[in-house]
Amino acid sequence: MPVTPPRAEPADPRNHNFKWALVSLVCVSVLTFGFVDLGLQARSHTVDQAATPAVAPPPRQAAPRLSAAQRLMKRSDCLSCHTLDNKIVGPSFRDIASRYQGTPGIVEVLAGKVKDGGSGNWGNVPMSPHAQFTDEELQTMVTWILEQAPAAPVSNDQP
Repeated sequence: MPVTPPRAEPADPRNHNFKWALVSLVCVSVLTFGFVDLGLQARSHTVDQAATPAVAPPPRQAAPRLSAAQRLMKRSDCLSCHTLDNKIVGPSFRDIASRYQGTPGIVEVLAGKVKDGGSGNWGNVPMSPHAQFTDEELQTMVTWILEQAPAAPVSNDQP
């Protein structure tokens, strides 16, 4: 003989508990989720505004804007061998800038070296050619690299 589960019919007067369970569920939902503000809140949800100091959220920091040169370098393999401060495979950008700082015509010379690739200036590890860039793009990148020279130390000596 198959057993059929009892049906919960709200209209059936014998389902008194069902009605109260439904009413309780609605009341709890209303009070908990705030569908109707009855002025009744549980103590754990009550916040004393006078006792709570107004704290502004921390300012949202914008992502640093990359220069045109940095965007070009990200498209290339430059950052696989070079970093701003540390030698990886090739010299750091700051080391390059320090070595060539103030040398006349160096932007065009270094742009040519980056375009053609080669080795010998910083060791025996060759730099691959970067012919995919225009001369203007290469000069933009080299100019940025040369701007990364460390600041000269400030001297406190009085003449």
